[in-house]
Amino acid sequence: MKTSLHHLIIAALTTAFAATIATSAAQDWPGYLFDNSHSSHNTLATAITPANASGLVEDWSFIDPQPAPGQPNAGLYSSPTVVGGTVYIGSNTGNFYALSEATGAVLWQQMLGFTTATTCGSGHGVTSTATLAADPVTGTLTVYVGGGDGYLYALDAATGNIVFRVFVTDVGTTQNT
Repeated sequence: MKTSLHHLIIAALTTAFAATIATSAAQDWPGYLFDNSHSSHNTLATAITPANASGLVEDWSFIDPQPAPGQPNAGLYSSPTVVGGTVYIGSNTGNFYALSEATGAVLWQQMLGFTTATTCGSGHGVTSTATLAADPVTGTLTVYVGGGDGYLYALDAATGNIVFRVFVTDVGTTQNT
């Protein structure tokens, strides 16, 4: 899939997602498939139907910045997670972003590593979908996401600062710039 197609897909998903939910905490989509039981269903969301589909409009779009030399190609392979008016998404370049749900502006970004290109592939950054939850000790809203370097990261949801990281698997030659 070409990078530009990824941008179109994420813009369409973000637009459809933003059109179907409000910004209240009851409307958050805090992890993969919505909740711990993976119901993929928010009872408070407004459904997109043939009758209202023509009224959808794009509020904003996010274009993943071009990578620095040595980084994998720009692209968004993970699903967005939305909590408290913030969209959290990882990039194939290894950057992880927090975006304003209202405007699409970058609130913060954090480098979470990437694998380098091999003779058979082009390397990869963050491809996992984040989950947000309160830290069990401090109660601070925390982003949990697999980095492109084989580590699981816990990030402060408000600042993007790394709370901790723990090694999960060897993914080959990695970079974390």
